[in-house]
Amino acid sequence: MKQTVIDCVVSRQNNLVKREFDLVVLIEQTLELIRNTRIKKQITFTVNRFAPSIPIVADDDQIKQVLINVILNAIDAIADEGAVEISVKPEKSEGAMFYIITVYKMAIQKKK
Repeated sequence: MKQTVIDCVVSRQNNLVKREFDLVVLIEQTLELIRNTRIKKQITFTVNRFAPSIPIVADDDQIKQVLINVILNAIDAIADEGAVEISVKPEKSEGAMFYIITVYKMAIQKKK
């Protein structure tokens, strides 16, 4: 059974379930899910990451839900044609490692 974007957004968990997973794989799976929703715009997706694999411990369903919401917001902000770029970079603060995920939207202007 194929999971849809709506299924992911609607199914909210009250309890966090933390486990180790690869953030890069989760981002790619989320983009594939969004690509399969038949977006009526010409959107190019790019993922920039500092490593081929980024293992983290978190609630993967919650992270996926946040990614879906942010990426769909970026797509909504693009008129007809554009690009969505997702960047992941590591940060260290007070001895703890965390990752910043940035989503950029870029509209492509058509010549008249």
